[in-house]
Amino acid sequence: MKQRVLLILTAFIGLFVQSQRVYKANSVLAAGNWYKIAVERAGIYKIDIPFLSQLGINSANLSSGSIRLFGNGGGMSTENNNISRPDDLGGECDTGSSGGDGVLSGTDYILFFSNGVDRWIKDSITKDSLIRKNLYSDKVYYYLIVGGNGKRIGGEGECR
Repeated sequence: MKQRVLLILTAFIGLFVQSQRVYKANSVLAAGNWYKIAVERAGIYKIDIPFLSQLGINSANLSSGSIRLFGNGGGMSTENNNISRPDDLGGECDTGSSGGDGVLSGTDYILFFSNGVDRWIKDSITKDSLIRKNLYSDKVYYYLIVGGNGKRIGGEGECR
C-alpha cells in the first residue's frame, strides 16, 4: 500500500514539475534606450525620419535594419487564467523602404500594422462579427529600439 501511494505521489509530482513554465532569462527591455509608442486604432503606422527626430533619435546614417519594434499586438487579455501567456514582448514584423541603400534617410520609412486596442471576434453560435472593447485601456503600446536587426516582411510575406 505504501509503495502504491508513493508511486501515485511521484507521478503527481512529475506532472507538476513538467507543467512548470520556463521563463526568459532577460526581457528585451533589459538593455538599450527604448521609446514607447501609443496606438489607439487598428491600422498601418509609419515610422519616418521626422517621427524618429521627434523621439530624439539621431537619424544620421541610421541603418533601416536597426529599427526594432516590440509589442504584443493589443486587444484585451483574456480573463481565462488557464492558458499560457507570453512572458515578454514579442517582436513585430514590419516593412521598410530605404531606397535600396540600407540607410534610413530623406523620405524613407518603416511601416507596421497594429490590431488596435479593441478586437474583432466571431461569435461561434451566430457567426456574427463582434467588437470586443478593451475595458482596461484605450491605447496599445509598442516599444522601439535602435540596434540589432529588426524583423522585416520578405517578398513572400514571411517575417525574416
